[in-house]
Amino acid sequence: MMRAYPLQRKVHVLCEIAGVSRSGYYRYRSENAQLHRQKQEQNDENVKAILLKAYRYRGRKKGARQIKMTLENQYGVTYNLKRIRRVMQTYIQVACYLYDILLYVCYHIYLTISSSLIL
Repeated sequence: MMRAYPLQRKVHVLCEIAGVSRSGYYRYRSENAQLHRQKQEQNDENVKAILLKAYRYRGRKKGARQIKMTLENQYGVTYNLKRIRRVMQTYIQVACYLYDILLYVCYHIYLTISSSLIL
C-alpha cells in the first residue's frame, strides 16, 4: 500500500514544504476566513477609486507615503500605509518586482495544496 501511495499525508507534506502549519492552512481554508477575505476585497475595491485620484494628483506618480499625505491633506481621508500598499499592489500594479515573484510562488504552492485536497 505504501508503494502505491507514497504521499499518504499530502497536506502535511505540502505544508511542511511551504513552511506553513497545518492548522494555519485549514484556518485559511475555513468559511469564516473566506468571508473575511471577500469582505476585505469589496472594501479595497471601494478604496481603489480614491487611491487612484491621489496617485494621479498633479500628474505625478507617487509612493505610498505621498499618497497617504495627499489623501489626508486634499481629501480628508486617513488610511494606514499597509492598506495603501496592499491596494496599490493589487489594483494599481506598481508592485515591487521581487514581491511579485514571492506572490507568484505562494500562489502556485496554494494551487498545489488545494488541488491535492480535491484528489
